[in-house]
Amino acid sequence: MSIGKNITKYRELAGFTQKQLAEKMGVTPTCLNYYEKDKRTPDAEAIKLLAGLLNVSGDQLIGLPLSVAEPLYSAKERNIIHNYRKLDTYGKDLVDTVLNKEYNRVLEQQEEEETDPEYLQLPFYDDKAAAGTGYPLNDNGYEMIRVVRTRNTERADFIVTVSGNSMEPEFSDGDRVLVHSQPDVYEGEIGIFIVNGEGVIKKKGKDRLISLNPRYKDIYPVQTDTFKCAGKVIGKLSV
Repeated sequence: MSIGKNITKYRELAGFTQKQLAEKMGVTPTCLNYYEKDKRTPDAEAIKLLAGLLNVSGDQLIGLPLSVAEPLYSAKERNIIHNYRKLDTYGKDLVDTVLNKEYNRVLEQQEEEETDPEYLQLPFYDDKAAAGTGYPLNDNGYEMIRVVRTRNTERADFIVTVSGNSMEPEFSDGDRVLVHSQPDVYEGEIGIFIVNGEGVIKKKGKDRLISLNPRYKDIYPVQTDTFKCAGKVIGKLSV
């Protein structure tokens, strides 16, 4: 396959139009069209730039056989990237949430498998953090429980249980979440908040507390509300 046909192939797999890719390259659409029609051959710098933008190697782009040029991404991985770029903001946030959750889960499993587990004690509070409309906090106390020592459990100050499903798919009803005590969290981070005496687990927005599950409304605290942050959610306790 010619260089031009390869450029067209990998451009379409990456989800770019000719105009979009030309803008990223800093060339005119006509110039890119000439490359794809094999009316003009891109120089070494252009091939390097195209390869980076299209997530392939330069060898693949110029048509070396796969036995010589190993692909940076499989066809399935390129298709995932192509589909991801077509999602809206909500869809990308949802994919990012699931991806990060699974990535952290695998990392923790690898840590546990590599060495004999060490343990530490953390406070486990009886009160729950609602992933819904709110759960009363009555200061019911806590018990110390033994957990496997990981990067997240070492950073955690206490554990609470999620009640409800407004934070799905990241957190589900019954999940035990690890919390680092701090007076506030940054916008975009997930925390445990107490609003008018009710504990909730939510993502912090500019002027609201956000539910990841679109079936649930966000919370907009007002001046008359009693409101505070109990800490940042840093992960989920593996069962």
